[in-house]
Amino acid sequence: MSLNSYALTSLDRLKTFLGITSSDYDTVLEYMINSVSDFVENECDRRFKKTAYSDVKLDGQSSRELILPQWPVISGETFTLYERKNSSDYGDDEWVAIDSNDYRVDNDSGIVKASFTFVRGFQNYKVNYTAGYDFDVSEETYLSDVGLSDLENIVWKLTGRVYNERKIPSNISRMKLYNYDVAFSKEAFSDDEIKEVLSKYQRFSF
Repeated sequence: MSLNSYALTSLDRLKTFLGITSSDYDTVLEYMINSVSDFVENECDRRFKKTAYSDVKLDGQSSRELILPQWPVISGETFTLYERKNSSDYGDDEWVAIDSNDYRVDNDSGIVKASFTFVRGFQNYKVNYTAGYDFDVSEETYLSDVGLSDLENIVWKLTGRVYNERKIPSNISRMKLYNYDVAFSKEAFSDDEIKEVLSKYQRFSF
């Protein structure tokens, strides 16, 4: 077993947090790290690791803003915004690049602000960009290195909860470690710190 490329912590760092010195449970712990990383990303509806995205379709909302699904946007990387070419054929997939002088990108929030109104429509804009945080646990760079130490701490706490209750899962409604499927019931969020940190990193829609 190995960690997913987007894992939010490393095996060694988790074991240090849990006070585990034996290697007897390394494989199980790696499954748990992958499961909890997936859980945290699903709850926050985002990918945290720096990733390049291509042809991400967006819906215009008759406003001067487009909200990107992933953030923060990496400055200095390619960022290209397109609009769907007008056509009488709804199925056409022709695109025209929008002049970068006509919009600005708030990198921190992942919001594109334009000098014009984005026409309301279904997937009538698309974007190529890179977003996320530049860490890689396989190369010994971690969430704490990019200012997300509170998030990694939550990953440790949640993984420790799964590990300690793996024999009698009292507050875990579903646990299928070998296909990375962990779901926590409401009791798992009785910890105010967990709720607060996950809320901090979520994208809220209005």
